[in-house]
Amino acid sequence: MLRIALVLFLVHLSSAEWYCGVYSVDSFLSRVLCYPSTYSNEINQCCRIHDRDYDDIEAKRCDLMQTYCTHKRTVSDEQFCSCLKGVPSLYVRAIVAPTFCGVVNVFSFFKNIF
Repeated sequence: MLRIALVLFLVHLSSAEWYCGVYSVDSFLSRVLCYPSTYSNEINQCCRIHDRDYDDIEAKRCDLMQTYCTHKRTVSDEQFCSCLKGVPSLYVRAIVAPTFCGVVNVFSFFKNIF
């Protein structure tokens, strides 16, 4: 019975396009973290916008314009965190937003120095 429940859970998690996370492992972990929330669509929308912003930034050839890209990443990360903090859920504001914001800030820090 537990195996069936786990399989159904995993199928449910993989049924819709999910924008939070870069690789399969962190994407899966972000889905699990968001699962208790009834606002997963809103969370996913924040991630989708953030991903689109990063794609636009990378399209500007950041190796040639590092200062521009560093600034744009910072602005995008701030907007992402504001988006998550705007979700009307205590769980999202107390658990999801600080976790996701912490992850993107660490990622940006290393992206900006390397």
